[in-house]
Amino acid sequence: MTQRRPFRRRALVDAAQLAYTRANSDADWLAQLHDATTGLLDAGMGSLAFFVDATAQKIDGMVGPAHLADVVIPMHAHTGPTAWNIYFQPRATSLHTFYGGGEPQAIPKFLGASAGDIWGITCVDARGRGVVFCAPQGSRRGLPLGTRAWTMAAVHIATAYRLRMRTDAPIEAVLDANGTLLHREPAVAGSEKALAATVIRRAAALRSAASIGSEAALEAWRSLSDGRWSIVEDIESDGKRYLVARNNEMQTGSVGTGARALTALERQVCAMTAAGHPQKLVAYELGIHASRVARYLASGLGKLGISSPTDLARRFAWLPDVARNRRP
Repeated sequence: MTQRRPFRRRALVDAAQLAYTRANSDADWLAQLHDATTGLLDAGMGSLAFFVDATAQKIDGMVGPAHLADVVIPMHAHTGPTAWNIYFQPRATSLHTFYGGGEPQAIPKFLGASAGDIWGITCVDARGRGVVFCAPQGSRRGLPLGTRAWTMAAVHIATAYRLRMRTDAPIEAVLDANGTLLHREPAVAGSEKALAATVIRRAAALRSAASIGSEAALEAWRSLSDGRWSIVEDIESDGKRYLVARNNEMQTGSVGTGARALTALERQVCAMTAAGHPQKLVAYELGIHASRVARYLASGLGKLGISSPTDLARRFAWLPDVARNRRP
């Protein structure tokens, strides 16, 4: 029997940092992320990674062993339309947990009794687009490094994937490693301190991850700054390293007619809430305090003329029946 190597405490921080790499192809990028996570997820039957677009009900680019890849589409077809509801929220869960013990009866049918349950890491934003990692649990019941650390890493990977898809994402600020602002566009006015603080927290998290572990480091390193910017490393032709702030807001589309205009943060908060994201998760995704999430949700609901968050889903055309089939 092959002896398992011990899990590295900073492994999920490294995976999150790797996700922001922009130079390689999408296929190579996904393969590298699979390599970075498979040692954590593989319980003896392999692990799989693939791109997902839940709105279009599309899966693509599978990386991993054929015996897993060959059952993904049949399992989705067996489950039906609700199979896609899991892909509208970044999370780390097992199928038993997500379906409340019901649907996973299909697991032994497709993977054999030894598969037990399946871990699923859905690295997606509220638009249902991103990356999924999955692996049969076998006899293992605990997720190495913990579900919260995986969920935060999933947020980063989803955010990085959205940035990859935005090839036109403008650079709106340039900072050095100490958070000193070297250049900014007018759109950044008033957010200079927030950007500098994000750079400093990011650097501290990456530097200390090996000692404090993935969960604590990722808690400090939020995926966006002030709900707008991804902070990523950039290397100039002379070899100097800088940090750049790229606009990476989630595009929510129309929210219907007859509503007063929502701000960008109100739109994102409302969209994430409609997709079932808890307020603490929304705060982490946007890099803002939870009290601001509550405030933006309340003001967004008021502008939309809606009294309850449960009525939000119908305002976002790309959300199918997520609100009616939401799981905790």
